[in-house]
Amino acid sequence: MHLGKHERAQFKVAMSKVLTDRFPDETARMSVDALIVLVDRGIDLASTYKILLEADVARFLELIVGLGEDFDVQSDFRWIGEILKQTEIEPAARLDMVLERFAFGERGS
Repeated sequence: MHLGKHERAQFKVAMSKVLTDRFPDETARMSVDALIVLVDRGIDLASTYKILLEADVARFLELIVGLGEDFDVQSDFRWIGEILKQTEIEPAARLDMVLERFAFGERGS
């Protein structure tokens, strides 16, 4: 994401609230500060896949909270990392591909 320091801080706080609302069970044991740190690391991880737009980063963060911070390298979800590495495909399309496979019940490798 190409945000200034202030805008990034605002995005982290806003996303921590969104993630708490959407994933109450997964975030219940996390402090606000811990969730903000997770969001910050998630932003950086998303950028390694050239996922830079706020809307795409938000979807990526939902994957992190729903599947775990290292979901992209977990053996059960290695296929996700393979899709995300296909940077010649637009980020939104890659995220759609991942979510569509989940919609059809795919979980493991």
